[in-house]
Amino acid sequence: MSKITAFAEKVLSDKRIKYLFVGGSAFLLEYGLFLILNSTLNLLILANVLSFIVGLVYSFVLHQKWTFAGDHKHDPRKQAASYLLLALINVVLTSFIITLLVDSLGILPFIAKIICMLLVVAWNFLILNKIIFKVAAVN
Repeated sequence: MSKITAFAEKVLSDKRIKYLFVGGSAFLLEYGLFLILNSTLNLLILANVLSFIVGLVYSFVLHQKWTFAGDHKHDPRKQAASYLLLALINVVLTSFIITLLVDSLGILPFIAKIICMLLVVAWNFLILNKIIFKVAAVN
């Protein structure tokens, strides 16, 4: 095995790298859709919610099947319900924060969205890794 292949396998086996890859691609999908919807519909909250839902489904599937793959402590239905609850909390918080940033602080919507998404990245990794996709202890 070449050194490059060994390095790539090592990097791609790290769940933090996988999380960032899935998160980055979900970001591109969600953010791109947000820009399109906000510019065509001109409805900030609707664009935020719809783009968030698309990013949510995409990221859940990839996180469950790849990023945090393993013998999980919780069954897939409970994971999906927990992920959905986290997403609902995220969408309420980000809608509040994005509205505050745009309406009260005059920040442009596309910048406010990035700020919100960065906040979500930080707290979601901890919750996903330690609670929702926690791997069962091996006895």
